[in-house]
Amino acid sequence: MPRIAPTLLPAAGTRHWRPMTEPQHLRTGGSFTLNECASVSGASDWWQQGFVSAQKTPAVQDVLSFTTSGAARGAYREVVTGLGGCRQRTRDYQKRYGLTPDATMRRTATAPDGGAWSRHWTGVQGISADGVQTNHLYVVRRGRQLVLLHFDEWAKNAAPAYDTRQDPSVLESLAAGPTAP
Repeated sequence: MPRIAPTLLPAAGTRHWRPMTEPQHLRTGGSFTLNECASVSGASDWWQQGFVSAQKTPAVQDVLSFTTSGAARGAYREVVTGLGGCRQRTRDYQKRYGLTPDATMRRTATAPDGGAWSRHWTGVQGISADGVQTNHLYVVRRGRQLVLLHFDEWAKNAAPAYDTRQDPSVLESLAAGPTAP
């Protein structure tokens, strides 16, 4: 498993991340859903590692393998496109479930074949954690793999807010990390 070290996760000094379980290797069946906004197709393998912070919030690293680097590049574009429409899609979910549509979404960093986003919104119970939260999403393409990382900040688990100016270094860590078999 091309697992990121907990010390390289965002805000490691204040979140004190630790693995929740051993890394898992799964077959994808060809499609993978990152969140309500982004999904990819064509993955042949999926590795996942979950983390939990001292504030009891989650982070998850996923690594998807594709048969070619071109397929991974296409999957990267699928994620970027999905996240580009995430604000409106999230607001539509909120309306459907009777919440005030308050979602905002912004791209916080870019890198060659990589990007970071931050979504702030009131979550929809059953689709996500409920309540006010900020989701941080990272995606990097490395050869024939797509490396995804996300972590959540929940208002009810108050902690110092994560500074997204750190996002370029998160993307560098994901791009430089080990590759899956």
